Amino acid sequence: MKGHEYFLRSTNSDFERALSLYEEAARLDPNFAQAHAQIANISQEFYRAYGPNAGLLERAEQAAGRVRELEGESAQYFSIMSLLSLRRGEAEGALRYALRAVEIDPAYSLGYNALGFAYRALGRNQETAKAWMGLVRLLENDRNAHFNLLIALHELGSESELHEAAARALPIYERYVRLTPDDYNARVQLATILGYCGRSADSVAEADRFSAIESLDGVTCYNLACLYLNANMPDRGMSLLRRAVRNGFHNIESIRRDPDLAPLRGTPEFEELMKELEAGNV
Repeated sequence: MKGHEYFLRSTNSDFERALSLYEEAARLDPNFAQAHAQIANISQEFYRAYGPNAGLLERAEQAAGRVRELEGESAQYFSIMSLLSLRRGEAEGALRYALRAVEIDPAYSLGYNALGFAYRALGRNQETAKAWMGLVRLLENDRNAHFNLLIALHELGSESELHEAAARALPIYERYVRLTPDDYNARVQLATILGYCGRSADSVAEADRFSAIESLDGVTCYNLACLYLNANMPDRGMSLLRRAVRNGFHNIESIRRDPDLAPLRGTPEFEELMKELEAGNV
């Protein structure tokens, strides 16, 4: 449970803490399938956010194999394999695994999570939103479930649905941030939700309150960059994007494809940053 708490914070150091705790859980009980599943999930997510590290994918694959040994080809196993397929660039395979997870157990929430990411990788935005709606129905108080749905609706340009979904997510985030003000990634998400609710000034004011903190992690800086770009502040967005990369965010595919970054593409500063990333010079 402690590992899951760190996992959701999504920073480099918190991912490391989470993985250490999951590993300790598996050491204490080698037959605890959920611990192995979480090792696989955190390893592949660590790989996605902070750059290619073959060792992380190998660790995820080993843990997935252990889940299969313990519980067979379960919904949990197929959802893990779906996410691993995405890390390997195999979106169609990821979709097949995710569909199998949902077919085996329609009440298994992480099957819908994997399904949403698979559809998103394939550019099938309507299906992405539908999958994450299913996730929210199963996990109505889960922050990440709500936020993933909001991103999908934002990318669809479905303004009325986005406002309604943001209004449902807002009190969940406000309560969490009130209790855990040091989770800066959650605070960025809260600020983003304020923007989705049509409260742009409040969104920017909330982001401004902590964007100058030097210790912000790469993922947090990246999400801040997207927020400022959505608020029509491209200079702030580019500054935070470069800072995100400097602080460890090396997900080239997200930077290349994220629609929030569209205002920056083609600018000399953005293209220079992409060249540095692709050459491994950052």
